Amino acid sequence: MEKNETGNSEFKMLEKHAEVQYSSIQKRIEITEKRIDDVKYYIGGVVTIIVALSFFFGYNYNNEKQSLRDFEKNLREELGRTQSTPDIQILNMNGEDINGTTVKAMVTFDNNWKIYVPHIIRNNGLGSTGPIWSKLYTKDPLIMKMESTDEKDFEYELLFTPKDADYSDFPGNFTIQYDTYFFLKNTSRPPSGIYPVLEKYFYGNGKVFRCMYKILIP
Repeated sequence: MEKNETGNSEFKMLEKHAEVQYSSIQKRIEITEKRIDDVKYYIGGVVTIIVALSFFFGYNYNNEKQSLRDFEKNLREELGRTQSTPDIQILNMNGEDINGTTVKAMVTFDNNWKIYVPHIIRNNGLGSTGPIWSKLYTKDPLIMKMESTDEKDFEYELLFTPKDADYSDFPGNFTIQYDTYFFLKNTSRPPSGIYPVLEKYFYGNGKVFRCMYKILIP
């Protein structure tokens, strides 16, 4: 009888130990499965991030590539404009080279005596002129406020900056009426007659165009 009780007691102990071991293994399995799920979730998140980054960088790459193409196109156009040379010419209102001709001027009074000379500017070249500066030279009796600094055959000069004109940057193969007017220091109307003038136009990369003609004051 004692032997059977002892055997039952040992069996119960083994059974209990087995239950504890099973429970411990079950918990480990649950922890492992949870870790596997966490890893899956992490991997899924990483894959999502990688896909998103790939899309983002791919989108940016395509945009950058298009921007580069646009930049190259603009650069070629600018280089083409830079390499093309402007070549300006001043014409009288009949479309003839103004050099050596006589142009009829108009004289008005607006606090000072003012002389208005109509003519045409043409850019025969393919390149843009860039901002144009110009100087006008006269001699007595057409007295201007500045003395000539670089033309010994003339006594007076007047400077025109790009800001003095409504427009002063002309594209290639472009023609437009481009008049010259200037104020005199004369206190009385300049006498009727024909007087020589010189104009110089500064444009492009150090280019200078000179035209010498006469104005008729009626």
